[in-house]
Amino acid sequence: MREGRATTQLPNTQSSAVADAILINVCSALGSLGSLPRVLHATWKTRIDPFNNDNALIRHGLRGFADANPGWRIEVSSDEDVDRYLRLRLQDSDYNLTRHVHPVEKSDLWRLVKLYHEGGIYSDIDRLHNQRMEEVITGQTKMLLPAFHPSWAPQKFDFTQDFLGASPYNPAIGHALDLVLRRRRSCYGSRGRLTTSATTGKQMLQRGGCSAFSIGIKTYFEGITQYLVGQPLKRHPEPAMRKLLIKQLEALTPFVKTHNDSPPFDTLVFQPIPGRKLFGVLMDESKTWHPQALRAWEEAKNELYRWSGLPDSSEKRKKNYDLSGPGRGGPSQWIDLGAAKKKGMAEMFAQQG
Repeated sequence: MREGRATTQLPNTQSSAVADAILINVCSALGSLGSLPRVLHATWKTRIDPFNNDNALIRHGLRGFADANPGWRIEVSSDEDVDRYLRLRLQDSDYNLTRHVHPVEKSDLWRLVKLYHEGGIYSDIDRLHNQRMEEVITGQTKMLLPAFHPSWAPQKFDFTQDFLGASPYNPAIGHALDLVLRRRRSCYGSRGRLTTSATTGKQMLQRGGCSAFSIGIKTYFEGITQYLVGQPLKRHPEPAMRKLLIKQLEALTPFVKTHNDSPPFDTLVFQPIPGRKLFGVLMDESKTWHPQALRAWEEAKNELYRWSGLPDSSEKRKKNYDLSGPGRGGPSQWIDLGAAKKKGMAEMFAQQG
């Protein structure tokens, strides 16, 4: 089977015909899966007990999930747990290709391996939670696949990798995992890769197309779209293909649950409660991107990083960590109007002064 790199796309009419042709098979495969297990997987440098950690990020994140979903289990894996699990589940040759990579990159692979074999949901540690999962999923839900498709940048469309969910042995996750592993082998086969740095635990090497961002986030999107619509798409596809992808996602209801996520305060699993404070800021429906709340969210993250002996998350973004390349930033870069203008998002802050 070829790697299916997203270099060219089929003509629109042909793409639509291919997507329609595979829809029945995709629905049948997803419908035959078992239920989505009631477990949330997360990972951090060390194991974190959400009930015995006073960090505001944990309080609004993992503990918020536990409070809203008492029937669910939370499993936080440490860096050592992640490495041990990859060694257990991967072929020796594939595991050996991951031994030296940075823990962040390992976690990108681990979440796919974990969800494929065990199922459940995966959440980054900085995701916020206050929604009841029984209102998010049904007995027919086999996959949670939120997307990032903001109104302020309609040309953007990407599946979130910091939150996803699946029943065990979900073929879409399996397809993405298979593509990630093949890309990783190809990178090493072309005498690229090795890594660690981040910045700088030494080692390194690497080649174009072999960054953690390319092997992880880009390849995940290509693998998922290849399974769902019959061809691998680049992130932020052109309008006709974006429309086709959205149509396919709608057709996969109720097996696939999606949502237009705008982290950190407007997601499938978190919505600000009007009249209540979030990170000390009184929120209402018009302030899901309140700059003060974003600063407080970022500071809570930095506190957790420092508590764990890690560089501040803001410093990590400034250095780009060898992992993603320039300009990858996130909401932490958008908390002032100047940064917003650079991102084409000035209107988002207009009403907030």
